[in-house]
Formats: sequence, C-alpha cells, structure tokens
Amino acid sequence: MPITRQDCNALINSLSQPRLNTYLRETKNDILKAIELYQLNAEVSAAFLPSLNICEITIRNAISEALKKRYGDEWARNPGFERSLPNEIRSTLINLTKNGIKKERNGKEQKENLSNDDIIAQLTLHFWQKCCSTGFESSLWKQNLYVSFPNLPKEENTIRENIKLLQGSINQVRHLRNKIAHHGNIFKLNLIGYYQEIIQLTGYRCPVTKSWLESNTWYLPNLIHKIDRLLPNKN
Repeated sequence: MPITRQDCNALINSLSQPRLNTYLRETKNDILKAIELYQLNAEVSAAFLPSLNICEITIRNAISEALKKRYGDEWARNPGFERSLPNEIRSTLINLTKNGIKKERNGKEQKENLSNDDIIAQLTLHFWQKCCSTGFESSLWKQNLYVSFPNLPKEENTIRENIKLLQGSINQVRHLRNKIAHHGNIFKLNLIGYYQEIIQLTGYRCPVTKSWLESNTWYLPNLIHKIDRLLPNKN
C-alpha cells in the first residue's frame, strides 16, 4: 500500500527510530524515501536467498567430496581429520558427532545421533570456509582441489593461490549471508559484486549449476538497480 507521512509515525514505532536512522541519513532525512529504502533493502535481502542457498549447498558438497576422498565416507568421525582442525571449528564438529542433536518426542527431550549427511547439513559456512585454508594444502587439497573445484583458474594460479582464492570468495559470500540473516542493512554494499561472486564461486564447482543459478535469479540485478536509482550517489 502507498505510505503517507501520517503512516510514518506508526512505522517508526514498529521498526524503531535507531534502526531507521541509518536509512534517514542516506535519504537526507526524507522519511518517505527512508521507508522506501528500508523496503528495498528487505526485498533485495530476500531475493538473495535462493542464490545463497544454491551456492552454499554446492560448495559444502564439493568440500565434503574432497574430505570423503581423503578420510573416507565417515570423514566427520575420522580422528585424523578431527585432530587436524583448528580449535574454533573442531569443537563444533565434535559436538555434532558426539552429542548429536536434541529432539522432543512424546513430551520428552531425547538425543538423536546424526548420520554423516545430517552432520554436513548442520555445519556452518564458517566451518567449510576454514576447511579451505592453506593449512590443508598438502593433506587435502593437493590431490583433490581440481576434482572438487575443476573450474578454478589452474593455468593462471598455483594450488596455494587457488586455495586462497576459494577461501576469500567463500568469506565474501558468508559476510553477505550473515548480514542478511541478522536483518542488517546491505544497501551500502557492492551488491552486484556480491551477486557476481556467488555466481563465480558456484561456477568453480559446476558450470551447469552456475547457469541454472543465473537463469533463476535474473531478476536480482534489476532489483539491486532500484536501490542505485534511489541513491544515485551511494558509491
């Protein structure tokens, strides 16, 4: 519905003045434009979710494939792999493999053990990013990098350079994902750049999936450009 200036006080009360102040600053205290920018920020955030979903699942399955080749089908419970992990993500994995998850059945909370596939689904993008580090170059990626990610620029880069490229790309995607998950303002970011990063990262694994992602998110750049038109001087 069209928003009038009379509606704005109610919206400010619902969304909070501190939250809207960011949008007011960008629109030179024009409350109607600030509300429009808030709405666009929410719409673009939601529109990114399908591409983030496809990209993250593609990447975690690719890394899992490499781990399976190195440590076997039950790689998540392999003691050698567990010992190789940095402390910050080792505890996350151990918690899942040893403790499972708790589910409520018949009014009682019960422990449920997880399969390897369940564990893969529970692990965060932060975990997968940490697996793409040069610390795993000899143990994991020297033999498996171009099996899991056949479209990395292997002619231009060394294995180590491509590991760093992969980790940096995942970190970029994770940054956007976390901003959206916490309902943050993303309108100041180079959103076209982030979209291209998602497309490219997916393509490192599979060109068919990359093309499918692009064809099903064609509307996203057009939506991003609505923010650019509202804030022509944002960059």
